[in-house]
Amino acid sequence: MPSGPRLTAREAAEPSTRLLRIAAVTTAGEYIVPPLLRAFSELHPGIELTLEVGNRGRVFQQVLERSADLAISGSPPAGGRLTGRPFVENEIVLIAAPDHPLARRRSVPVAELAGLTWLVREEGSGTRMLVEDFLGNHDLAPRTVTLGSNGAIKQAVRAGLGVSLQSRVAVDLELESGLLATISVRGGLPERQWYILRPATGPVRPPVEEFEAFVAAAVSSAAATGVGWPR
Repeated sequence: MPSGPRLTAREAAEPSTRLLRIAAVTTAGEYIVPPLLRAFSELHPGIELTLEVGNRGRVFQQVLERSADLAISGSPPAGGRLTGRPFVENEIVLIAAPDHPLARRRSVPVAELAGLTWLVREEGSGTRMLVEDFLGNHDLAPRTVTLGSNGAIKQAVRAGLGVSLQSRVAVDLELESGLLATISVRGGLPERQWYILRPATGPVRPPVEEFEAFVAAAVSSAAATGVGWPR
């Protein structure tokens, strides 16, 4: 994999370098990062922010090539080239159409999910990996349909095409309005967290340190006050 230009220690320490380049996986880029950037920019108006959104594979590549300073994603990949710090829970739900018969039940055995059509994202997506891991861990081999975005999956689920695992933050509005429902799976669903990722080696630029400190403070404040995550 090609490597981008590396920062020298002097460049990393230069206080006038006031640009923070963030890469985020699709779900985080659409729902987690925007309120963080708004709150961070209010505290640090002198830092210029950029955000690029892509699937998991692309986001990791950007950070490894150092075309992005950090990433907001699920857990870091194996290999140790990226280091990750979890900062907030990523609750996973199994979504279905509001009139789906399994959505009316208190809990559903995993084995019954094998007969459903599962909607998945494209190759390289963390959401696709989540679904594949869940099905594989339970020895399920259902029919799958690939769709290219979370929005397309939500619309297809709503239309009754199938079911899918999604981050709750991505479907909150649809669940609250009754456009989607959830299926309660006996034994529970995978537990996940959102991470801040950056290269495991090399200097860290001041804006990166400031952003990490800001996120840590936001998490502590949410835990202490019970107000919840910035929105």
